[in-house]
Amino acid sequence: MKKNRFLLGTFVLLSALISSAYTMQGTSTANTSMFIILLFIFLLVVAVFLISGFGRSDDLTDIEGIGPEIQKALKSKGIKSYAKLAKTDKSEIDKILADGKFNFAQSDTWQKQAELARDGKWADLNKYKEELKAGL
Repeated sequence: MKKNRFLLGTFVLLSALISSAYTMQGTSTANTSMFIILLFIFLLVVAVFLISGFGRSDDLTDIEGIGPEIQKALKSKGIKSYAKLAKTDKSEIDKILADGKFNFAQSDTWQKQAELARDGKWADLNKYKEELKAGL
């Protein structure tokens, strides 16, 4: 929902900037400079949005030990990305698991796995998951 509002706001702002560009044709260089500054600010905001991953939701089931129901419980508490899972304190994760009656789940390695996924180190993640399955 937040992503949709952001995209709508972005569209409205971009439309306003383009409309301003057409009305400023033949106007002073001060107006043109203002338009360039506004366009630069807009592009900066969009870049920050894209870099931050705002609104992004990762498939947490890529993490060994997280299935669809645990993923649903984590996401309902705001843990929607590998980055968020990697920096969430283990005690907070364990509380979410206990509240959802997932006491059987072992979250000891989830932060490390999430860091690897967040950083795009899929080969390392898969190797680590195989070690976990083998009990190494």
